[in-house]
Amino acid sequence: MSAMPPQFQCFLHVPFVQLDVQKAQLEPGELLVLPYEQWLDLEDPAAEFLESRYRGAAPVFFHRNLVPQGESSESFSVVDEVFPALRDESERIAIALLFTLWDPSRAGAAASATYVSCLDPVRSWRTFGPNERELLFEDPAYSVILGDAQLSTLRRLFSQLSSIHAGSSTPELLRVTDVIKIGVRPGLTIEDLIVHFVSVQEDLLNIGGRAPMGKLGETFGRRSAFLYAETVDDVRRFETFFRELYTVRSAVLHGEVVAPRIQRLEAQLSRGIFRFLFYFTYRCCSHLGFLASRGGNMFSAIASLVRQLDSIPDGNSSAFQHFKDSLQPNWLGALP
Repeated sequence: MSAMPPQFQCFLHVPFVQLDVQKAQLEPGELLVLPYEQWLDLEDPAAEFLESRYRGAAPVFFHRNLVPQGESSESFSVVDEVFPALRDESERIAIALLFTLWDPSRAGAAASATYVSCLDPVRSWRTFGPNERELLFEDPAYSVILGDAQLSTLRRLFSQLSSIHAGSSTPELLRVTDVIKIGVRPGLTIEDLIVHFVSVQEDLLNIGGRAPMGKLGETFGRRSAFLYAETVDDVRRFETFFRELYTVRSAVLHGEVVAPRIQRLEAQLSRGIFRFLFYFTYRCCSHLGFLASRGGNMFSAIASLVRQLDSIPDGNSSAFQHFKDSLQPNWLGALP
């Protein structure tokens, strides 16, 4: 008779988040305020001198149980199955929180501490992200308390992200969301944000066929406009905006002064460039998630999407609407 595979209890710290309840469901696990005694059982016993800091911080963890698949040994399962699975969970939580709170300054998945325990035999493991010792004891004044409405949005986002294959979709989603974090990093500017946003978006929109030389900005503007404009009447305005965004990116890379161009772009937008690009970051993630949800190869799906973009005749409202009806721009479900 073969031995039962070990079951692991997993705890993933979620920085800068507080709960006004002890536990909140987040399938396939839960968010919880981990009691000090339970945390110390997972920690080095010498950490007991941190009791007052831990109780004051009341850190929130994502908790779930994992049973590794296969017949690998216990230690092999932790290294090759448990920790990678938790890394995927932390990345999904980070993306879900980004669009729940609409605050890119929050710490990302790489900052999370992870505790894993096995009850039979009794063993535990832990890993720490950069500065995690300090993040674990953060001042609650800098945290966001998740209320009922935010928890509902977080559950919806996390459920959607958990429904798609993490291996092919999460790296692309993280590449897109990491860009918007540039806009709030100390020492970086709106020019840095534009350079990275255009670079990542252009790379995605070139998967279905590279733009011809001499028409890079024109192709980027056209593809972006058809993808992100909500009505055919908006296409021309969006195309002008994205072409100008591309021109700013090129000018920055060539060391040119771009402040007047950025001021003109800002004047076109009621809430500024940053919020505008943040909104398109969300739309892009929804498009990528929707493509991933249909199965198959992610890059083939993006390539097919781009070929559809290129086939839409200018000014053809029926072709444009047919294309838009094939998408789900709010697939993640963060917007009303």
